[in-house]
Amino acid sequence: NHFKENTQIIYSGGDDLFIVGRWDAIIDLAKKIHSDFTRWVCGNPKLTLSGGVHLATAKYPIVKAADAAKHAEDKAKNHIYGDIEKNAFTLFGYGLNWEYEFPLVEDLKNELVHFIDKDNIPRALLSSISNFYEKSKDQIEKDDTQTWIWQISYTISRMKGRVRSGEAKIFL
Repeated sequence: NHFKENTQIIYSGGDDLFIVGRWDAIIDLAKKIHSDFTRWVCGNPKLTLSGGVHLATAKYPIVKAADAAKHAEDKAKNHIYGDIEKNAFTLFGYGLNWEYEFPLVEDLKNELVHFIDKDNIPRALLSSISNFYEKSKDQIEKDDTQTWIWQISYTISRMKGRVRSGEAKIFL
């Protein structure tokens, strides 16, 4: 019931789910499904759950979004973290192991939101991160020099010089 207002199950059969909804609700629902599944299998490491999210606008064709979500799921099923296969969730095109990588990304997101909400870090950082992410994908795909690495470092270091909060400086 908690997710009823912002998500809609389109298909549920066997071990497959296709759900559409608001991006943050979908991520929270995925975490809840993973948590409930892990509890249901009594934490058995041989029984895992892999899934993927594709973020799309409301006007994006649902059939294309479904294909992209399937690609994200496949990426999660092929994800390897150390010697752990599968048991992953693909977010923004990156497979994340549920137990080790996903919590780190979630913690980083929560810290970033905290500092932005308190106006300690400019909201423009989100646009910068998004732009550098797109640039990184393009440079990796073309096997170009990855200038985005030093450019994002420079952007964050300049921002660090402008923020007043000591905590925000440490975070940056």
